[in-house]
Amino acid sequence: MRIVREPPYDDEPRSFAETVRRSVVHLFASWGHCVLLMLESVLRFPAAALRADGRLAFVRQLYTVGIKTLPVITVVALFTGMILGLQVGLELRRFNQEVYVGAA
Repeated sequence: MRIVREPPYDDEPRSFAETVRRSVVHLFASWGHCVLLMLESVLRFPAAALRADGRLAFVRQLYTVGIKTLPVITVVALFTGMILGLQVGLELRRFNQEVYVGAA
C-alpha cells in the first residue's frame, strides 16, 4: 500500500482573504498534526518503558540519535563558526576594529 500526500489545493487563491484563510487552515492543520504526534508518543511511552525489549530499543535510539551524530554536529558547528568569524571580521574591517573578532 502506497500513501501519497497531495497538496490540499490545486488552484490559485482568488483573493487576499482566501490566501489568508488557506494559510490559517494550513497553520491549524500543522498544529493539529504536531499535537496528535505528541499525544501518541506520550501514550505509547509507558508501554515501551515497561517492556525490557522496549527499554533496550529506546536506549539504542538515544545512542544512535545522540552519540553517533556528534561527529557530524561537530563538523557542521566548526564550519558555521568559521563562516561566522569570517563575516564578522569583514564587517569589523569596515570600522578598523578587527581586534574584536575573537570577542565576537
